[in-house]
Amino acid sequence: MERKLYVQGRLFGEADRHEGKGYAHVYTRYQERIEKLQNIILELRKNDLGNGHCFMFFDDLLEEDQAFYEYPDGRITIERLDKSNIEVPRQIIHVLNASETKAFRNKHAIIR
Repeated sequence: MERKLYVQGRLFGEADRHEGKGYAHVYTRYQERIEKLQNIILELRKNDLGNGHCFMFFDDLLEEDQAFYEYPDGRITIERLDKSNIEVPRQIIHVLNASETKAFRNKHAIIR
């Protein structure tokens, strides 16, 4: 069975070339750690969404003061936040459409 590796795996190895597509190479010693961290993140996400809270994702593609927010209704937005004052309401920059949401979930290994 082929393992699907996600963006997080790029932190632990060099990209290989396989049939013209870039795949992350994960060193064996890190595989167990990566799986534990992914399970913890998925559990935190499940708990937050289950309790009616949003779940925040940072991404290198966004500006430093922006993050993705996933809401219990499945909606994902890009929002601007003030890191120096979390009490200030966030500003919605963009609401992802269906194809953007699907691509985001694939990139960040969100199973729904």
